[in-house]
Amino acid sequence: RCVTIADTWGGVTDRGVCAVARHCPELERLDVGNTYVSDHGIASVAARCARLRFLNVAGTQGSVSDASVADMGRRCPLLEHLSVSNTRGKVTSVGVSIVAQHCPRLEHLDVSGTEGRITDAAIVEVATRCPLLQRLAVRATRGAITDVSVESVARRCPQLRFLDVSDTEKQVTD
Repeated sequence: RCVTIADTWGGVTDRGVCAVARHCPELERLDVGNTYVSDHGIASVAARCARLRFLNVAGTQGSVSDASVADMGRRCPLLEHLSVSNTRGKVTSVGVSIVAQHCPRLEHLDVSGTEGRITDAAIVEVATRCPLLQRLAVRATRGAITDVSVESVARRCPQLRFLDVSDTEKQVTD
């Protein structure tokens, strides 16, 4: 039910991830952080593994985008953990908002280092639709995250235990 392929840098590709999706429909956890797995592999998992609860695509060098993240949101409503950090701006507010709309059980979201492509609008959407949120990292978002979204999270997510707003270019204040 769990596959960790992280940090392989080319050793595992979409071909391997698609094979896992085909043969492991009960998959609940997929970690492909710091790999070259792309939208094709993630879309395959979304299409076949509806019980997925954990997805890490951090550091996928821009090969994972809104297309597959949104698909994951629509097809995997049990998703609780999503990390899209350091995806070279390919995952934006659009993808994160779709995840928020379809995955009310989301507890952990990391959008750090997304080159300013994830904004207050998406984080407010997460706060509004995902009240179970416990961990949120919006570090190094080039000023796109401000007090507006942090205040929304504070008001709507009473279970929040961890919040990383470091390096938000002074857009998050006291």
